[in-house]
Amino acid sequence: MRHTAFHPIRHFSIISLSILMLSLFVDLSQGYSRTESTTVGNLSGTITFSNELPQVRKFNLATYPDPYYCGRISDGNGWRIGPKVTVSTDSRFAGAIIFMKDIKTNKPPKQRTNTIKSLDCRFTPFIGLLEKGEDLTFENWDPVLHSIEVFQSTAKGGRLLFRENLASHRHSRKSDFLQSEKSGIHQSGPPLTYEIRDEGILFFRCPLHEYMEAWAMVLSHDYYAISDEDGHFSISGIPTGTHTLIVWHPIGQIEQTVNIKDQETLELDLDFQPTRSTFYREPEVKMNPFGIELLGDSHIIPSVEKQTE
Repeated sequence: MRHTAFHPIRHFSIISLSILMLSLFVDLSQGYSRTESTTVGNLSGTITFSNELPQVRKFNLATYPDPYYCGRISDGNGWRIGPKVTVSTDSRFAGAIIFMKDIKTNKPPKQRTNTIKSLDCRFTPFIGLLEKGEDLTFENWDPVLHSIEVFQSTAKGGRLLFRENLASHRHSRKSDFLQSEKSGIHQSGPPLTYEIRDEGILFFRCPLHEYMEAWAMVLSHDYYAISDEDGHFSISGIPTGTHTLIVWHPIGQIEQTVNIKDQETLELDLDFQPTRSTFYREPEVKMNPFGIELLGDSHIIPSVEKQTE
């Protein structure tokens, strides 16, 4: 199924997203003023993160559907912990998007297979890169109903582009994953395909399970990279000249002017500076009125992953 029509502008009610979208909005429409050069160079480097890590957000499973199945990833006390920043022991920053802002290209989109999976009540990948004109497919590999909402950043906040349910496979059953024998096999339900029509930052979430989120940057060229587990990145074949380099992550962005020279590789090491956190800690409540005991059973077992803050 292909969905191309946009919905009317609606504003996401969660404060963290609207503030983030306003503060991190990348005005890509004013870039891409340069034409492609016949001479090219390369860029490589390392992204580090020496700041204090942002606090994570905790979600009370008792207040969301499917607490036992989705609680297979949890802290063992009835809480699901939201996404974390990935930093190694030597401060190497993984998952940052690095791209050139001011380059225009006539290359057609790569037409890759871009898929976001709902698996174990988690969207994967959490961070992605897309090119304008490509298709994005959503697949539900869980035996529970999920929904997908796609928001695009604007100067006024999050603009809702797409909303659709993600059905599970008709033979999938939650009980097969929860019983002691654990005979469940993950199978994909009917896929949904969405055409990427605009550049900018995209935010994905499941409104049924708020702890499920993912992000993507949509560009109109392929001069980009994502930092690996060692914080390393490389971009090749960049037109020579002076460009604006952007390093972006849901917690912030930095910019740097770079000069690309013909047949040379510019080595660049950058320390990432967060400008806004999207990972907010839930308020501490000593007498939690929504404790897991409301389910009549406090034994939500983190059989897939026991999370820690």
